[in-house]
Amino acid sequence: MRSDRRSARGLSDTVLDRVRASPLIDLLGARRGVVCFVGAGGKKSTLYHLAGAHPGRVAVTSTVHIPYFPAGRGWHELIERDEHLYAALSSVARSERRVAFATPSDKQGRWAGVSPGLLERVARDLAFDAILVKADGARARLLKAPLPGEPALPPVTSSVVLLASAAAVGMPSTEAYVHRPGRLSRLVGINTGGLIEPRHLVALIASQCRGFSAVPGRRLTPVINMVDDLKRERMARAVAEQVLSEVSGLERVVLTSMMRSQPLVAVVER
Repeated sequence: MRSDRRSARGLSDTVLDRVRASPLIDLLGARRGVVCFVGAGGKKSTLYHLAGAHPGRVAVTSTVHIPYFPAGRGWHELIERDEHLYAALSSVARSERRVAFATPSDKQGRWAGVSPGLLERVARDLAFDAILVKADGARARLLKAPLPGEPALPPVTSSVVLLASAAAVGMPSTEAYVHRPGRLSRLVGINTGGLIEPRHLVALIASQCRGFSAVPGRRLTPVINMVDDLKRERMARAVAEQVLSEVSGLERVVLTSMMRSQPLVAVVER
């Protein structure tokens, strides 16, 4: 296995940020197309980081419920019923560099998702380089055990970023840390309430990767997030290597720490 940690010297902080951010955009296939973020343990933080780092025109949205978009990031926000969103987006797509859009919701603190049909029209017709989509829900847990058929990805999806959290290792498999611990038990062979081990993380990521149907031209990149210290990095590297050995067709597993200004920790490649 080969790992890569990129750096640069002799540059201003602003330029250095862009140099370091660009590889993550490309590693996750997020420079162009419709990029869907699924799994648990960092979907929104990864999505928002990439939206802020992207040099082109970017839209942020969701096909599921999403907390209100963070303020102060310079996005043009559009919240309209699905049937009115396309017209509203058409009027701002060329003048606004970053747009966040969703539909109204009765749930306090959350917007509702947009339809796959609307997403297809926006991707086909409007002037966004990339559309970053929260396409899965995990109730703010570190891991998610998906049901059969989850997540339901829009047909227009070009890249999938699959998140799991390194911070889950060592935690009990309970509702506090896992969305659907009973389902996780059946998927990876852990007793409900038992401590999550690296092998369980391997089994979950590998199972989810295999669960995505092969779609020509669609890219899948697993990300192990919350790799916040050296101990977790060593563990996450070993998990990534095992996932690559078990799942054919994967090019790499990316390790990140979204609590850092420069979140790329390592890339483990086949």
